[in-house]
Amino acid sequence: MGVPIGYFEISTGDSDKSQKFYSELFGWDINVGEYGYGMIKTGADSGIGGGIRKLDEQSTAPSVLMYAVVDDVEANLEKAGSLGGKTEVEPYEIPGVGKMAVFSDPDGNKIGLWKQAW
Repeated sequence: MGVPIGYFEISTGDSDKSQKFYSELFGWDINVGEYGYGMIKTGADSGIGGGIRKLDEQSTAPSVLMYAVVDDVEANLEKAGSLGGKTEVEPYEIPGVGKMAVFSDPDGNKIGLWKQAW
C-alpha cells in the first residue's frame, strides 16, 4: 500500500511577495490568516492544497515541504529514525486538522507526516 501526499508548504523570506507570485502565476486562491500563513486553494478538480509561510527558526531557507498522510505519526518517525532519518519537528496537534511532524532523510531532505483529523 502506498502513502499519499496530502499537503505542500512553501517557506519563503517574503510571504506577501510569494503569495502574489503564485496567485498571479497559477490563479491560486490564497487566504491569509491572523498569523500570516497563506492557505492555498489551487482551484483544481484534483491535486492537493497547500500553504505559504514566512521563514522562521524551524525553516531557515526557502524550500517546499510535502506532507505524507499516515495513520501513525510517531511510528513513522521511529521507522524513519531506524532507517537513518532524524526528527526535525516533534509531533504536534492542530485542532480540526490533525497531528503533524517533520523528519529529515539521510541526505537532509525534510518530509512532513500528517495524521488527518477526519
